[in-house]
Amino acid sequence: LGLKGEAALNGRTGRCLKFDSDTGRFEVELVSTAASGGGSKETANDAKRVVRIRPGNLEPLLTSKLSHTGRCGKCGAAPGDPGVKKLKYCTMCFSTVYCNSECSKAHWKTHKPECARRQESLVRIDRKKAREAIGDLSIGTINYSTGKSTCTSGGDGGGTSDSAIGHPFTIKVQIPMTQPHLDARAAAAMRALNGRGEWAGAELLSAMCYNESRDVHVMVSVKMGAEYESLVRAVEEKGMRMNNSARGVKAYFTARLLDSGEVLLVDTHAPVEPPPPW
Repeated sequence: LGLKGEAALNGRTGRCLKFDSDTGRFEVELVSTAASGGGSKETANDAKRVVRIRPGNLEPLLTSKLSHTGRCGKCGAAPGDPGVKKLKYCTMCFSTVYCNSECSKAHWKTHKPECARRQESLVRIDRKKAREAIGDLSIGTINYSTGKSTCTSGGDGGGTSDSAIGHPFTIKVQIPMTQPHLDARAAAAMRALNGRGEWAGAELLSAMCYNESRDVHVMVSVKMGAEYESLVRAVEEKGMRMNNSARGVKAYFTARLLDSGEVLLVDTHAPVEPPPPW
C-alpha cells in the first residue's frame, strides 16, 4: 500500500519471509496473482519475486484484532465445524487451543512439555505493583524513528484494552537504549542510595508497554526485577534496532489482560509480524 517507486505492487499479495531490523523492512515474496485473485499486474518474471517493504506499507490479510483462531490441538476441529462455536486457549501457556475440555484433557500428556516451554516466555505484570514501583514519577521517552522526546506520566490508569479481558491484543514494549543494571558495578553503585539497597535513578530505567489506543499503558520499573529483566532480554534479542543500537530497543508482542484487568500478561515467545506502524 502507498508505494510510489513501484506503484504496480500496490494491492498485490505477498508472503512475509523475515524482518530485517537493520533496515526496518520486511522481505516479502510476491504471491502469484492467480493465487491471490488478480491477474492484470503479474509479469512473467514477477512470481516469487522478493521485495523489501516498510511495515507501514503492508496490510495484514487477517483482521487487526487477534482472536481464537486455528484448530483444536487434539482433534483438529475449527470454528464453524459441526458442534464447534469457538476454541479456547490453554489457560497456562495460551499457545494451543481446544474445542472442548475433553480434547484438552486427552491431549495433556502430549501438550505438557510444550506448555512448560511456552510458559517460560510469559511475563506476568501486576499492574498495581507496577504503579507502586513508579509512583508519581514522570518518565522521559524518545521516539526512535523521529528522535522526538516526550515526558510521560508513570502512573498506569488501570484502563482495559478495547479487546475483552482475556483475549489477545498487540502490545508495544520499548526499553531504554542502555541497561546499566546488567553491569554488576553499575548496579552496586545504583543500589547505594542512602545505604538501603534501593535503586537510584530508577525513573531512567523503565520498560514502557502500551497498546495502540493506549488505554493500556504500563511502565515496568527496574525495581520490579524479574519482570523488567525478562522484558529487556526479550526486546534486545527479538526486537527492532534503532539509531544504530547494538540490540533491539522496541518490539511488538501478543498480550492479554487477566484477573479482571489487573494483570498484564506479555507473551515474548515471538514478536508480532509484521510489526504495526504505531
